[in-house]
Amino acid sequence: LIPYAAKHAKYIFTVSTHAKNDIVSHYHVSQDKVIVTYNAVNKNFRKLTDKELQEEELRSKFHIGNSVYVLTVGNLQPRKNLPKLIRAFVAYKKKH
Repeated sequence: LIPYAAKHAKYIFTVSTHAKNDIVSHYHVSQDKVIVTYNAVNKNFRKLTDKELQEEELRSKFHIGNSVYVLTVGNLQPRKNLPKLIRAFVAYKKKH
């Protein structure tokens, strides 16, 4: 159904220029038809005050010890290459 929908839709909205380029090339639709609408950012993502930046306070607030952490935001889809991230983290830990 996706090729049919792409062909017959008045507009197609996507979240990145990369995705737009993929849609245009894969479904052979006009670039003018595909509109990039970036994801909105939650109001919690803001510049922290000096007080909020104090590392020990943050570690205490979120019950984080003094270990090294890696945060990845995404999902488990193979294209996200989570195994490579884990290998990179292990290599980092060995080196540091």
